[in-house]
Amino acid sequence: MPRGRFSRFPVYIDPVTGVPMKHCHLCGEDKPLTQFTMRPEGPPASRCKACIAKVKREELRAMTPAERRLHYRHRSQMKKQKRARRAMEARYADA
Repeated sequence: MPRGRFSRFPVYIDPVTGVPMKHCHLCGEDKPLTQFTMRPEGPPASRCKACIAKVKREELRAMTPAERRLHYRHRSQMKKQKRARRAMEARYADA
């Protein structure tokens, strides 16, 4: 399996288990495709879910308490906007 920055084979089938596998660019391990977030269009993410969570945790720990409050406030506002947008889309889809 060729490994490199621009690998031509990002997803492959494990010959032993028959499970689709992918190489995580952060931890360097080959993991099942279910361990990667799937994008709506295009290939799956280049980093596995565990690595993404680890990076997010480290970013939050590095923040000051004021930055953390601002982060969570912005996050809750974005969730409210997303809920409202989905409600509008559902309302128009029924019409």
